[in-house]
Amino acid sequence: MNDLILPATLPYGRRATRLNTLASGHELEGYLNFCSALCRAQQVQAEVFLPEAQQSLIWQNGAPCHDPQAVLQGRWPAVLKGLLKQMVDPVTPWQSTVMRLQQMSAAQVQTCAQQILTLQWHELDRGAAPFVAAALQVDFLLRAQASTAPALTNHTQAHCPVCGFLPVGAILHDQRRYLHCALCESEWHHIRAQCVECNSGRDMGLWSLQEGARMVAETCGDCHGWLKQLDQDAQHDLMADDLATLELDAALSEQGFERISPNLLLFPGAF
Repeated sequence: MNDLILPATLPYGRRATRLNTLASGHELEGYLNFCSALCRAQQVQAEVFLPEAQQSLIWQNGAPCHDPQAVLQGRWPAVLKGLLKQMVDPVTPWQSTVMRLQQMSAAQVQTCAQQILTLQWHELDRGAAPFVAAALQVDFLLRAQASTAPALTNHTQAHCPVCGFLPVGAILHDQRRYLHCALCESEWHHIRAQCVECNSGRDMGLWSLQEGARMVAETCGDCHGWLKQLDQDAQHDLMADDLATLELDAALSEQGFERISPNLLLFPGAF
């Protein structure tokens, strides 16, 4: 398997199905169903914009998600407009947020996008964030698909070598660990049993909600950071299953560990 894997397919429809399955009887059923609806809208918009996706110069600077000009040149505002049209539903708790977003100025939406990409989440409009993040994900995934994979020379790299964003967590493919980008969905090989945040391998631990669980959390006793790791199969989805295992997040927080990997479907206080 290659050390760097660009997204070959659109993951959103499969993710929506997984979220819908996980939502049944879950204490976060309402939010998981919202995320499922948002992912279905992402799938539609990605299919709409796929034919016009092409390689762009923004990928040549090594971290386009941190380049304001690169973000301005993206197609995500058009994707967002389509997402909002699809998400209009008078009986849902997010209807007022959709209407408010449709009335926001381009500058306000751009500010929200920049705050998401630079992780300035303490200033973030939590209601608008899931929709803007979803549009950014579609845009960056399509650009990643149309790009040429760079050679991966650093196997302890914490940021995505394609777009520069952070991983949502890690996936095991044939017992090799790959970090999975929370933004463009690319995956890159990272040495196992070594902290993604500080590169220490001295005091690593694995935590799970139950014995034999496919989803575990890897903790570092040196920097006290942690991220989730999924033993991948055809059924599970890292972003979806992350949302369904937030009890693990709470338990690790109580132990003094801090999450180092953002999930762009996870914005507490959104609704």
